[in-house]
Amino acid sequence: MSTFRERLAVAVERHDSLVCVGLDPVPERLPQGISRDADGIVEFNRRLIEATADLACCFKPNFPFYGALGARGVEALQQTIDAVPDEVPVLLDCKMGDIGSTAERWAHMAFAELGADAVLVRTPSYFKGQLTTSSFIRHYSAVADACPVPVLLYNFSGLTGVTLPVAAVAALSSHENIVGLKESGPDMNYVGDLVGLASDGFSVLVGSAPTFFTSLVLGAHGGILALACVAPAACVRIQELVRAGDYDAARELQRQVIPLAKLVTSTYGVAGLKTALGLLGYVGGRPRPPLEPVDDDAVAQIQLQLDRLPTPGSHVKVLL
Repeated sequence: MSTFRERLAVAVERHDSLVCVGLDPVPERLPQGISRDADGIVEFNRRLIEATADLACCFKPNFPFYGALGARGVEALQQTIDAVPDEVPVLLDCKMGDIGSTAERWAHMAFAELGADAVLVRTPSYFKGQLTTSSFIRHYSAVADACPVPVLLYNFSGLTGVTLPVAAVAALSSHENIVGLKESGPDMNYVGDLVGLASDGFSVLVGSAPTFFTSLVLGAHGGILALACVAPAACVRIQELVRAGDYDAARELQRQVIPLAKLVTSTYGVAGLKTALGLLGYVGGRPRPPLEPVDDDAVAQIQLQLDRLPTPGSHVKVLL
């Protein structure tokens, strides 16, 4: 049986794509003509999967969006995963902070039963003062031991207030079931240390679009970027240029997308990203409370930067 990394590499090569398609449906925000329930979620997801299956290297459903609907929601998740073509891997996003028997049952349900191919696991963030290098190693080792599919570590210090120690990552990178890490911060010293100390075969992915070019030059393997929701072609092109050694062109493209990247992340956050999606004709919607929509001035700023995006060499077909 092929590993997740092998299946992902095959999908990337077959589709010539680094696009990971998120499947995070909210019933109240489904398009007109689709029922606002679990059945509607399955219908919408199947349409989206069918429209993008030849362009995606991976599909990433987010478990809480389905679990919130109870047993029928879990069934809808199963139907969604079943709808993904066999040649495209599924990365199930589920953030749970427990270990032991609870983690074991959670892992069995999410992966052995539902059929996801890998899991992204955020750092614990309660009791920060007691979170040491050794405690992180024990925690993630227990999760990886219990999980029947590969684990990707997830560090987002800006939101959790916790930074996964480089020494812990270095130790965990040799675990046979821990295949990589997503680092969502802009600290290039940290990214460089991760790349330098991790074991061979361990993938370092980044989540900061304004520093994507620099991260790739330092040796990061790729990114999971909010900017890719609104400018996927530009993000893929930066990676292609770096791989080809055309650093000047990659740097220039990075410079062009930085203003938009900041507007949809650090400046206006989720509300800014949803606004940008709406301006592009997607279903962005309102941010969840207590977050509020951006004001008219912010909308104008985001529209200006969208208009300034370089014209992509290829287009991603989207079904709404």
